[in-house]
Amino acid sequence: MRAILVDDEQLALRQLRQMLECDVGGVEVIEMCMDPSQVVDMTTKHQPDVVFLDIHMPGINGLQLGEQLQSAVPGTEIVFVTGCGQCTADAFKLNALDYILKPIQADRLRQTVQHLREKQKANEETDLNSQRH
Repeated sequence: MRAILVDDEQLALRQLRQMLECDVGGVEVIEMCMDPSQVVDMTTKHQPDVVFLDIHMPGINGLQLGEQLQSAVPGTEIVFVTGCGQCTADAFKLNALDYILKPIQADRLRQTVQHLREKQKANEETDLNSQRH
C-alpha cells in the first residue's frame, strides 16, 4: 500500500511514517509533505492508495484539501489525522475512510490500515468481476 503523508509539523510526519512503516508494516510512504499547496499535484503524479491528511494547517485546512483531492484523484482514500475532536462530522461528510485523533495510538492506526486493506481487496475483486463480464 502506497501512502502520502500531509502535516505542517515535521515531527508528526516522521512519527506517522515510523508507525506506518515499522509498527504497522506493509505501508510504503512515497511522499511526506508540509506544504498543502503541493499535495494535489503530488497525489495526481504518484497515485497513492491513501493520503493521511492533517486538518489544521496554515493557508488551507485539511477538509478543503480533502475536497480538492477527491475531485482530482477520486480513487485515493483519505484518512484525516488531527488533534481536533470537533471535526469528525465534517471529515465523514467527505467520505473519508477514517479519522484518527492525535496523539496516534498504534492499535488505532493498525485498525485503519486493516480497513484500507479490506477495502482495497474488495475493490480488486469488483474490478476482476467487471472484467469477466
